[in-house]
Amino acid sequence: MHLFKRKNGYYYIRYRDYKKNWKQISTDTKRSREAKNIFLEFLKNYPSNPSLVTKISFNSFSEKYLLQYSKVNHSPTNTKRIEYVLKRFKNHIASAQLSEIDTQTIEEYKAKRLKCCKPCTVNIELRSLRSMFNTAVRWDLIKKNPFLGLKLVRIPKTYPKYLTKEEIDLVCEKSKLKWLKNVITFAFNTGMRRNEIINLKWEDINLEEKYLIVRNNDTFSTKSKKDRIIPLSISVIGLLSTLSKVSEYVFVNRMRLQLYPNYVTQCFRDLVKDCGLKKGISFHTLRHSFASMLVSKGVSLYVVKELLGHSDFATTQIYAHLESKSLKDAIEKLND
Repeated sequence: MHLFKRKNGYYYIRYRDYKKNWKQISTDTKRSREAKNIFLEFLKNYPSNPSLVTKISFNSFSEKYLLQYSKVNHSPTNTKRIEYVLKRFKNHIASAQLSEIDTQTIEEYKAKRLKCCKPCTVNIELRSLRSMFNTAVRWDLIKKNPFLGLKLVRIPKTYPKYLTKEEIDLVCEKSKLKWLKNVITFAFNTGMRRNEIINLKWEDINLEEKYLIVRNNDTFSTKSKKDRIIPLSISVIGLLSTLSKVSEYVFVNRMRLQLYPNYVTQCFRDLVKDCGLKKGISFHTLRHSFASMLVSKGVSLYVVKELLGHSDFATTQIYAHLESKSLKDAIEKLND
């Protein structure tokens, strides 16, 4: 069994099936690190002992998975997303046994979801389900993951949308909600995720040393499961200095209660619409705007990666196209 790269640039896994015939499946990626991770996952799941396979319905397994695995290993937000995915998938397979779900069943589900969802949404659902079935294999509930070899939906490469400083100023000026204006300004100047901002506590901020810590705790965990330090700019320090410590949380609503994620998202969406800005702008766009601003000003992608808390450098490379001006400026210095 081994991993190899084809001329088309994609990595494939070559292995023997249960009849000892050679087979090969695509990892559906051109990235070496991602392909190696998929291969390692494949090794963990294969071979499996058929005699240990237990008959169990998908509904029973999904409940067990959420309770014993997802809620232990995933963030609350991620667990909620998985619950949503499972609900959709259950509607498709009805009361099927876990072992009855095959690649064809999944292909039918993929085609069905593509009729009403964006390709990136479908891929997120497929990845969540693939991970779940990997757990079923590890638990010896099925012999083989039916998602192995399944191709994700091809998505054309696109660059993230971002707002300019002028557009941010327009949005803040239009906002009638003081807390929303503060949150927008803070997000644009720190690059923090929505849930990281909502769960930020005063004890995580050190104004004297000019930094804050995005911290994991009993009620919240970051996407990477790692704490990170973010230096504070003068504008952020000025903003924080104007806020009253009426709660353990830095940003609260008019009732001095912790902000609700979906409420923040909806308020921002309505505000952007009122400003007449381009379509496709979400609260996460503020994070893209922060990164884009830094890269366009010559900050290295490595530094941006650390500030954003990306676990994989490949994720940060979506901003690489903005480096072109900085690269040109660097070459021009040779003419000085």
